[in-house]
Amino acid sequence: MKKMKKFAALLLAVSMAAGMVACGSSDKKEETTKKEETKKDDKETKKLEGTLKVVTTGDAYQPLFDKFTEEVGPKVEFISMSSGEVLSKLKAEGGTPAADLWFGGGIDAFMDAKDNDLLEKVDFDAADELAPEFKDSDNYWFSKGVTVVGFIVNNDILKEKGLEAPKSWDDLTKEEYQGEVLMSNPAISGTNYAVVNALLQTKGDEEGWKYFEALNKNVDYYSKRGSDPSTKTAAGEVGIGITYINGTLDELKEHYQRIITLLGEDVEREGLLKTPERVAKAMLSLTKGYFMDPHEVLRSAKFKEEYSQMVIVKDIDFFSLCEHHMLPFYGKAHVAYIPNGYITGLSKIARVVDIFSHRLQVQERMTLQIKECIQETLNPLGVMVVVEAKHMCMQMRGVEKQNSITTTSDFTGAFNQAKTREEFMNLIRQNSFT
Repeated sequence: MKKMKKFAALLLAVSMAAGMVACGSSDKKEETTKKEETKKDDKETKKLEGTLKVVTTGDAYQPLFDKFTEEVGPKVEFISMSSGEVLSKLKAEGGTPAADLWFGGGIDAFMDAKDNDLLEKVDFDAADELAPEFKDSDNYWFSKGVTVVGFIVNNDILKEKGLEAPKSWDDLTKEEYQGEVLMSNPAISGTNYAVVNALLQTKGDEEGWKYFEALNKNVDYYSKRGSDPSTKTAAGEVGIGITYINGTLDELKEHYQRIITLLGEDVEREGLLKTPERVAKAMLSLTKGYFMDPHEVLRSAKFKEEYSQMVIVKDIDFFSLCEHHMLPFYGKAHVAYIPNGYITGLSKIARVVDIFSHRLQVQERMTLQIKECIQETLNPLGVMVVVEAKHMCMQMRGVEKQNSITTTSDFTGAFNQAKTREEFMNLIRQNSFT
């Protein structure tokens, strides 16, 4: 029976690649030696081919696997799921999943997968260098780090509502925070399973479950992903989020303190005392799209419907940061698709634009990403995206042209026909209703 590979699979792939570079296959050792003797000056490394299918808990791992592809060779295809979803799918599929590697999630899910014989044991030299607390004793899973859990607050949101920030876990159960606490579902989120487990160990089973009964009264709903409480709290959707603590804010704050100093300013000056922290929070908010899955947004409101005419969501306001100068560009996006048996909630189209715009971007790539996300998730007869934007890197520096507008477009399927594209363009140019 084919089993799911997890962290070890990635490490194995890397070590295998190194082995191939060094000596080739065991059956052709002599031939390889001869080739190496005749090509001693050849510095190029032959990379692996093929595709590595990876199931992850979010898009934040994309840069890591881009580097993997660059150095090792295989193209990486992502499937985004929470830990609980992966485990449930593995059990339902009887150990024959459509992915090669499981990367990210809570340790409880990996232990459960091992107990149900859903993981593949992997042995490689680097495994011996890992501390015992970071790996399974039988090499069925390997940890990439230790997660610290806690809660974060949005002081601005709480201040607007006349609330003080909670100072302890027990404070979260106070009646005044009703509806203000967001926690991901511990049944499917490894992060918040760890929260539940840690608090039960700290308080004991009886007092621990009483605590969660009280906390539940302040939680309006439980999100799917461990990262949701962090991103939604930063975005101002809730006042308090129970999540993992990664120290990113503090690190960013320290770097911005250094930047201000390098610019010749006094970081201790009254007006600048809190600037590093403010800028750090702003950057986390402006780049929150890295921690959101646009495909999941569309799937969350995907409905079977026989409607087969053009659906247009136009004049979607957006703000983004140019990746070349980290200056804003802003404007409107217009999106159309022709359903092929399925539609999605209209607000979800705008949400997809919002997610991709909240990343370091170039307008051309953002246009492409929006189109591909809708095409891949809904499989419509066609998608077309038009983005119009002003770029402050052109307005504030360089050519300093304040009135220039950049327009990009991309399309698939039925929109390859000029008549269909023309219909879309005419519709988005019409005056909006009032």
